[in-house]
Amino acid sequence: MNKFFKHCLDSAANDKVLNVTAEPQFEYFTIINFKDFLNKLLLSPFPDKGLSAFVSFNLQNYLITSPKNNNPQKAFPELNSIINLPQNTIYHKFNAWEHTVEVVKNTPVNLVLRMAALLHDIGKGEANIRIINEKGLFSDPKHEIESTKKAQTFLSRLDYNQSFIKEVLWLISEHMKFISYQSAEHKLPSWIRKNAISGNFSTTAELCSYYNNLCLLGLADYYGTGYITDEKTATIDTYTKKILTLTQTMPVCINDLDLNTEDLNLIFQKHTNATKLLENLLRRVQDQQLTNENTALLSAINFKR
Repeated sequence: MNKFFKHCLDSAANDKVLNVTAEPQFEYFTIINFKDFLNKLLLSPFPDKGLSAFVSFNLQNYLITSPKNNNPQKAFPELNSIINLPQNTIYHKFNAWEHTVEVVKNTPVNLVLRMAALLHDIGKGEANIRIINEKGLFSDPKHEIESTKKAQTFLSRLDYNQSFIKEVLWLISEHMKFISYQSAEHKLPSWIRKNAISGNFSTTAELCSYYNNLCLLGLADYYGTGYITDEKTATIDTYTKKILTLTQTMPVCINDLDLNTEDLNLIFQKHTNATKLLENLLRRVQDQQLTNENTALLSAINFKR
């Protein structure tokens, strides 16, 4: 492995940024090698130190090659827009790259979460995103949309599998809703329902898993502002519990309804339109017109054993 990449991993393992004296020699690196390096760095004990070394060596612009394409390309140019990018100091103590490093540092050791943390703000600073608001302060409205687009390009370049890409992109695209809905909790049920009926999830368990990771990313995002307090942490904890409770009670498919095998068999025996009947029940529960409880569901269709 190139010594500069090795120094990044050594820094990430030893809680300090190690120094090197020579400039990086830009021989080509394969996509597979770069992807393996990045995964190791993100899952290391001190990813913040490794990422700091990574950018100090300008390794995001390192040239990599692919078995599908012999033309060398930059490994991670999507990162360049946030390096040394100033932010609104009312909400952020750090610049955009320093904030990103702090968010990665404060996420659990999970590759999906840490990749989402690394990529969640890479849309900031782009010409079509960055503005000066009415108070004369920096702002990046809808940056999560641009971040999602850039993240997809990057993750596809490194050939991550589709299920991994799907979850990382979802976390990035939804992370601002986690923040903004804290002051608009009445929007939580419709937000969760929208995702439940989107077709992107197969079960309530999968929906819950995604939202649980989003809450973990959201908490890390707050730590990354540099302005976190015990009071704010407690508020986020209460808010997170509300989100997860709503998610756990939101059925995604018919099998998530509180009906046992015997119930389903009898429904199909007694009703020629059983599938439509169950789909209607599912939609009514999702619309909060009906509780997902066995007796309530059976009563709603006048079911008698």
